[in-house]
Amino acid sequence: MIPAAHRPLFHRAFAAYSRRLLAGRFHAVWTRGELSASPEPYVMAVQHVAWWDPLLLIYLSKYAWEPATYFVMMDERNLKKYPFFRYVGAFGVDLSTPEGRQESLAYAQARATEQNARVVLFAQGLQRPMDLRPIVCRPGARKIATDARCPIVPIALRYEFLEDEYPDVFVSHGAPRWVHTDESSHDLVGQWLTEEADSLRDDVHAGRLDRFVRRLEGRGERDPLSEQSIGKSMFNRS
Repeated sequence: MIPAAHRPLFHRAFAAYSRRLLAGRFHAVWTRGELSASPEPYVMAVQHVAWWDPLLLIYLSKYAWEPATYFVMMDERNLKKYPFFRYVGAFGVDLSTPEGRQESLAYAQARATEQNARVVLFAQGLQRPMDLRPIVCRPGARKIATDARCPIVPIALRYEFLEDEYPDVFVSHGAPRWVHTDESSHDLVGQWLTEEADSLRDDVHAGRLDRFVRRLEGRGERDPLSEQSIGKSMFNRS
């Protein structure tokens, strides 16, 4: 496995780069709920629904979330292709062999016992349609949290076109959940993520934006079909 190699200056610069990309492609980024600012560590089990998800998390880690040390689980093959992700906290996971899988889980479990640490992983293991149900998760998040004796925070993501030219991004932070050793072996993390994602969808579709905090103002504020916009576009043509 490949360990993380945090470089704070690079993290800050890459978060700013991610912010510019998001601002250029989306109308706004909204969050619901608050992450704990406690120094106690926890696992962040994130729903994976779009190519933009990693850049969104990097942006949030500097512009919305409380300061912490983030360790992000990433497929080792992709990390070798994009090694700079190590500098923002990514560590490589080799799931092709039992030995590689065990080494990666042991590394994540050790990080999840450190003060002010956040172990972040896309709990499903791969990108899936955001409204596909049930949400099925791999056992990694549950095992890491159980071995480290720390809670799991389910985080749901949603990309939605509302009344603007560009889509909005919605992020929902669930309450910390604990896995108890006497609980059944069914997919608890998938159940928690499903509940969080369904609640997020319902709030967005009902237009309950008062439950969200607007974290980023992007594009689409001006009506592209207004006379001013059409005239400017037509007369600026060469």
